[in-house]
Amino acid sequence: GACIGCFLLAVLYEGLKIGREFLLRRNQVNVRYNSMPVPGADGTMLMETHKTVGQRMLSLSHLLQTVLHIIQVMVSYFLMLVFMTYNAYLCI
Repeated sequence: GACIGCFLLAVLYEGLKIGREFLLRRNQVNVRYNSMPVPGADGTMLMETHKTVGQRMLSLSHLLQTVLHIIQVMVSYFLMLVFMTYNAYLCI
């Protein structure tokens, strides 16, 4: 039972990682392209374009990201403590 519980904790941890990444990409806002002049090799001026992506700090999606991050850190500490028991069956 403990091995199955540890396996489910590991699956939960990986699911939280994937879910947080999905939510982060889905809720990105304020995509802007910034151009700036850069001197070229032969003295000419080249334009370099950078893509900047922002995220609103005070939003429901950011709060959800924060809560999921806290849960992910707690699960990772539980998995670390299981591994520190040096029980080979649980570590595998």
